[in-house]
Order: sequence, then structure tokens, then C-alpha cells
Amino acid sequence: MHVPSALLRVLRPGLQVPFANACAFGGIAALVMHAMRTVELCEEAFPLAVALVVGASLIVMRLLFGRSPNAHRAQLHGLLWPPVIGCIAGALVHSTMCLDRPYMEMSIAGVSLGGAGPEVVAVALLSGLAGLLGAALLLPQVIVVVRARAAMRDGGAQLAQTAARLAVAMWGIALGVTGVACALARETELGTSAALAAGAALGLAGQGVCAWLARQPVLQPAPAPYR
Repeated sequence: MHVPSALLRVLRPGLQVPFANACAFGGIAALVMHAMRTVELCEEAFPLAVALVVGASLIVMRLLFGRSPNAHRAQLHGLLWPPVIGCIAGALVHSTMCLDRPYMEMSIAGVSLGGAGPEVVAVALLSGLAGLLGAALLLPQVIVVVRARAAMRDGGAQLAQTAARLAVAMWGIALGVTGVACALARETELGTSAALAAGAALGLAGQGVCAWLARQPVLQPAPAPYR
């Protein structure tokens, strides 16, 4: 059976795992902003923050899985980058909200965040703490891939199998996270949350297609994962 090379390139784990992670991180951002009632302050901030998190996550995933020089550096990046993304997204989005509300002052549980610059810093730090959820999601993946690479004695077959399973697992997690975001979404949050959930569903379906193709008797080899 001849399988178009373009389809194999799209479905390979080296592309699918980063997209799945980015989608899951977008879902986490949506849940955090839902809890913080961000859209009640600025409706446009919700899709902006999700887009920032997804875009930054894709860049980090490429650096992490494709270009990390060694296992220690990969694990360090996996732990540090999600909080950094959270800090940057939180600071940018909050600064954007403050452009036409220069005197806005937020509080959490009755405690004022100080307004102006101190408030931006406080929101950035709180968003960075939320980014630890992304680190908890990402770090086990890095460890699994590092171990599979270290045990690579069969021409990369074990690494390829590990990567394929990881792609299925991550799209499943992304669908779960974005599904919860949809279920909890307010009307003004629903469009962005539904787009994330639809993307996760398509990704999981694509991995089903990939698993079906892998059972075919003649299959063009896909590029090595995480290269």
C-alpha cells in the first residue's frame, strides 16, 4: 500500500507531540483564565492569552525535543520553560488590558495587587506558578524520550514506538483538558475553548489513522521522531 509522504510527515510523532502539548497548554491557560474571570475584565484577553501560550509552546517544543544537546539540558528546559511561558503570557495580557484602563487595580481574595507595575509583576508571577502545571505535564515526557534514546540499540525502533505512544497519550490528555475547559467555559470563552477541543479531537483521530497505517503490509518509513 502506497501512503503519501506528505501524510506521513504530518502524522509523525515529531510533529504531533509538540502540537498536542501546545494544545494542552492552551487548555491549561483557558482553565486558569476561567478561574481568574479574565473575560470579565477584558473579553479580548482570553483568546489573546491562549494564542500566546500555544504559539510559545510550539517554539519551545521544537527546541526541547529537536535541539536539546543532552538529557540534563532537556529535563532542565522541560522544568523551566512552562513557568517562563506563563510569566510572559500573564505580563503581556495584563499589560494589554491596562492600556485603556490605566487606573485598574486588581485584588485576589480581598488582597490588592498594587496596581500599575507591581500588579503586572504579581500577575506574571501568578501565571508562572500556573505554568508549573505545564511542567508537570511536560517533564515526564522528556524523561521517557531520554530513556528511550539512551536504550536505542535496534536502529531507533524502540524510540519510534515510544514516540508514537506518546503522541496518542498527549492528544488524549489535550482532549481531556480542553474538554473540561469547554464544559466550564462562559459564553465569551466558549469559542476559543471549542477551537482547542476540536483541534485535540482532530489530532487524536489523526493518530488513529497513523495506527491503522502502521498495520498495513507496505508502508513508507516516516522520518525519525524528534529530529
